[in-house]
Amino acid sequence: MSYSNYPEGSMRGSGIYAEDYTGNFYCSNCDKEFELEGSTDDWQMNAYAECPECEADLEIEIPSRDELLADYWADYKEGK
Repeated sequence: MSYSNYPEGSMRGSGIYAEDYTGNFYCSNCDKEFELEGSTDDWQMNAYAECPECEADLEIEIPSRDELLADYWADYKEGK
């Protein structure tokens, strides 16, 4: 009997597929944004780090590849 939503034998959820991630994290306790090194979840949808000032656990949603491309083209101005 399986008690999870993953196929039998799956390692998802264990952290085995987590990757290093560097990005901007906002800490609501300190009201500051930091560029930090953290790690992702197994699906690379969220990233986690620790605030360097108050040691709070921080979490951000990682934008998808399509969202990044849409942002790039929205800001692109031909000839500049």
